[in-house]
Amino acid sequence: GAGLTGAITALMMVQRGFRVTMFEKRPDLREEFKREEEEKAGQPSEFWGASLSATKRSINLALSTRGQEALRRVGLLDRIMAHAIPMTCRAMHAHDGTLSFQPYGKSGQHINSISRRLINTLLLDACEARDVRMHFHVKLVSMDTNAQLTLQRADGSRFTARGRIVLGCDGAYSGVRSSMLRVSRANFSRHYIEHGYKELTIPPTAAGEYALSPHTALHIWPRHEFMMIALPNPDKTFTATLFAPFATLDALRSNAAVEDFFKAEFPDAVPVIPQLGEQYFAEAAGSLVTIRMAPWNLRDKALLLGDAAHAVVPFFGQGMNAGFEDALAFDEMLAAHGNDFSRAVPEFAEVRQRAGDAIATLSYENYVEMRSHTASAMFLLRKKVEGVLHALLGSSWIPRYAMVAFTRIPYDEVVARSRRQDAIVGAVTWAGIAAAAAGLAWGAAKLLKRSRL
Repeated sequence: GAGLTGAITALMMVQRGFRVTMFEKRPDLREEFKREEEEKAGQPSEFWGASLSATKRSINLALSTRGQEALRRVGLLDRIMAHAIPMTCRAMHAHDGTLSFQPYGKSGQHINSISRRLINTLLLDACEARDVRMHFHVKLVSMDTNAQLTLQRADGSRFTARGRIVLGCDGAYSGVRSSMLRVSRANFSRHYIEHGYKELTIPPTAAGEYALSPHTALHIWPRHEFMMIALPNPDKTFTATLFAPFATLDALRSNAAVEDFFKAEFPDAVPVIPQLGEQYFAEAAGSLVTIRMAPWNLRDKALLLGDAAHAVVPFFGQGMNAGFEDALAFDEMLAAHGNDFSRAVPEFAEVRQRAGDAIATLSYENYVEMRSHTASAMFLLRKKVEGVLHALLGSSWIPRYAMVAFTRIPYDEVVARSRRQDAIVGAVTWAGIAAAAAGLAWGAAKLLKRSRL
């Protein structure tokens, strides 16, 4: 696969001294981008990499520490970060338009809104420059028990290919994974959640500025059973995504129904989303899937990475970051074993699978937090308690979000640590409430006694 995980994995393998051949069934996305640039009548684009059409944009990517470290390894971090927009906090929109803010971490910590196509384009350019042999319009037909591939060109002709190892980075509907399931005793599950998504574009104002303020925030409209988010783009637009049960999305069957729904639920967003109904019906609702696979490897002959091994729902912003960290962790495992695949592949698959399962769990839990808990006063109080404990205890106490976004603590360790910390925070929060209530009662009783005197 020539997507994000495939491209960065190819670069790491080339850096490790291997010859790499990449097969991709789709066209080269850079060619599509060039055609779109030509449609701009020769006008240069300062911020390139994003589709001109809102309906072609995928859910915005949030680049954080795990992904940044992988990009640093292949020498592309600085170039990509030049096009990133820092998001320092969540900006929560109440029904009445009131904003409240929740920082993502300590001062100086932030996640980054970035274009998927920009990163993929830069990675493919780097692959080409570093002599990765790339073949587009070539799809996998099958893989045998010795990891020999049968492939098919666009004209229907077939050929075979074999390497020392096949790295399956071909996405949530992986052909490599399908072949592994046919030739090995692997366990596999695919779970679609009941919620889907619709994407909308919030254009710049007439003055050419961002329509939402601040633009250095991830904007969230939490509504318990559903939510809308908006992430900034370098061209001064926001990409807004409505996540809701399919029953809710499908019940909106006309432009008027869509407008009424948004006026009732997201009234402050309506003025900044033009042609709301037309945008809503431009594309069918997208589905959200979690994939688990065990094991990720076929002996030391084939290995799954990224969404092929562990597709997750997007609510922790870790899909790309987890895939990039897969590539980085595999590179580190190869370094530890002197490029010996026979030792590195099985060990990596065992260790990293636990992390993959954990980020799947964390991602769905964060959806519940984003759509519902962020609107709760108790949730905000707990976050303040977490912040105080983190300030006092440092690395001994790191909030769950910070562990995921700003460290490389393994995801499965994040789950274990956050469970312990949640229990303590809950106890501290309720103790504080009880103490405050007791103090209030004591004060009231004292005042009452004085008034009787």
